[in-house]
Amino acid sequence: MDFVPVLDGAVNLDFKVIVSDQHQVFGRMSGTAILDDGTRIDIQDVYLIPRDENDINEQYTMADAVFSACFLNMCIRNSGIVGMAAFSPAVNTRGMIYTYREGLVLRPVYHVFRLYNLMLDRHIDTWVKEGADEMLDVAATSDENSSRISIAVVNKDPDRERQICIGMDRKYSRAQLHTVNGTDADSCNTVGKSEVGIHTKEIQSAPDNQMVTTVLEPHSVNVITIL
Repeated sequence: MDFVPVLDGAVNLDFKVIVSDQHQVFGRMSGTAILDDGTRIDIQDVYLIPRDENDINEQYTMADAVFSACFLNMCIRNSGIVGMAAFSPAVNTRGMIYTYREGLVLRPVYHVFRLYNLMLDRHIDTWVKEGADEMLDVAATSDENSSRISIAVVNKDPDRERQICIGMDRKYSRAQLHTVNGTDADSCNTVGKSEVGIHTKEIQSAPDNQMVTTVLEPHSVNVITIL
């Protein structure tokens, strides 16, 4: 096989205490492949991104999803000073989506981005403060009229459930808990196996409809929506 480079996605950063010299090469492949059964496959100028040791689905677990959600929460809480945050690459290597001939694998962090994209709103609520429980990472948003409040909560504890109580200054009509999780911190999605996804459940209303109380699964990424 012959590989002809087309683009070197090079990034050279020098922050003195952190130095990074990165090269991600894109190009075209031409040549002949012989399969185990003797089948001959000729390709010409196929554009591709070379896979490497980072392109192993089992490496990207719920632990990776929890870390990514905490980073996103930090960006939300500090949106007044964070002008831009990038996630790259999105596909293959370390990306949230893995492609292969027969389809796609949606890695755990994909479901975090999907959950936040669907459930969080544009307005950042600064009234939310993290409590004494250092295992909970919290950020909140609301829609334009504050008719929907969405609170992102990450339970970083790999072993224990955590209860969260949210006091409201108004009565609410409905609350739901949307969760990204697997069976444990090592859960992953790969070809033929899907252990991590999004599931939703109703939160039972308090008698006065002004307190939202629910339990968060161990090592989970959650969004509580309150209407």
